[in-house]
Amino acid sequence: MQHLIQRSSLVGEIAQRLRESPVTVLLGARQVGKTTLATLISGEFPDITVYDLERETGRAALTHTPELTLSRATGVVVIDEVQRMPSLFATLRP
Repeated sequence: MQHLIQRSSLVGEIAQRLRESPVTVLLGARQVGKTTLATLISGEFPDITVYDLERETGRAALTHTPELTLSRATGVVVIDEVQRMPSLFATLRP
């Protein structure tokens, strides 16, 4: 129950930060619930695009023309497991 309470308060806090800033990063150790938290947060926004870089479709979408792909995304964009594509950070920076 304690984990659910902590996640619930984090969802509101992170959703607020997303409304204030164009970029918000969830960092943490492996297997602590970052993806679960991102999924919960996405429920707070009507328009969301998710790229899961553990899946081939997610990697393929961002491999050849990441700028074009991301420019077409609307609303909140979640890039799960972004560390699997280090080259993407150069695209995300600007």
